[in-house]
Amino acid sequence: SLPIDYVAVGPVFTTASKDNPDPVVGLNFVEQARRATRLPLVAIGGIEAENLVEVLQAGADAVAMISGLVAGCATAREVEIRARALLAIALTAGA
Repeated sequence: SLPIDYVAVGPVFTTASKDNPDPVVGLNFVEQARRATRLPLVAIGGIEAENLVEVLQAGADAVAMISGLVAGCATAREVEIRARALLAIALTAGA
């Protein structure tokens, strides 16, 4: 067996972070992936504060985000504040 640590799934939503992104897989795919493996699932693609809870409730153990974390932030301190807010949202979702 291969030494696989986690499975990445996505893009879950439309993303502008790539010039030519793969087709959107959606929350149903996250749910299917969760049923298919016990490995940690990392969801990626178009994840922001507004949809973070849905992604985690669909079965993702973690998320990878770019715009949802840094868009509109001018300083490292602003990114840190946003990261803490996102963590608080994730914790309320039971992540």
